[in-house]
Amino acid sequence: MVISCSKKELPDYIYGEWTSEEIEITVRLEPNPGQFEFFDGKGVVTLTINQDQTVDGHIGRANFENAPFTKTLGKFGSDQIDIRIKCGYISEIFIGDPVSRKEVEIFMGLNEESSDADLRYSEGMANFPMASFELTKRDQ
Repeated sequence: MVISCSKKELPDYIYGEWTSEEIEITVRLEPNPGQFEFFDGKGVVTLTINQDQTVDGHIGRANFENAPFTKTLGKFGSDQIDIRIKCGYISEIFIGDPVSRKEVEIFMGLNEESSDADLRYSEGMANFPMASFELTKRDQ
């Protein structure tokens, strides 16, 4: 279930810059129907959650802008605010990434200082987990 965000529902601490350490990211390629190949690389995830309910960021070498986010229920636990960021189509994440255009989403379980997060390939009906990582709030 997805619930739309309103500024009244979200605490001020979610807005601002969040960053990961360098993480391992897996990209999936489907050269033939039902036949998958997997490629691993490394990258840093950096997000800026804006007051206008959009997110700008980088996933490794790829960037995205004005991605909408929604508040979700219960992914990472009831004591956190969970959001789903629809990053849209991004380019190559790391050198050697064989998929030059891919649709991805980030799920975050936010608290004041850190966030558990998942990066997922979400094109079509796909829901492939590419990475799980922690984001830390940068001091402003």
